[in-house]
Amino acid sequence: MIEIGGVDNTFEEMFLTTDAFADVFSEIYWNAQEVSKPAETSSE
Repeated sequence: MIEIGGVDNTFEEMFLTTDAFADVFSEIYWNAQEVSKPAETSSE
């Protein structure tokens, strides 16, 4: 959960902040590298 804005912010300011956050988050998300499952170890 992310809280954006405060009691003194307007809806326009909150929408602008949300838009900027979405741009940055999507850039990080879509450029993330896939993580492979680690090899299983045998317990002998």
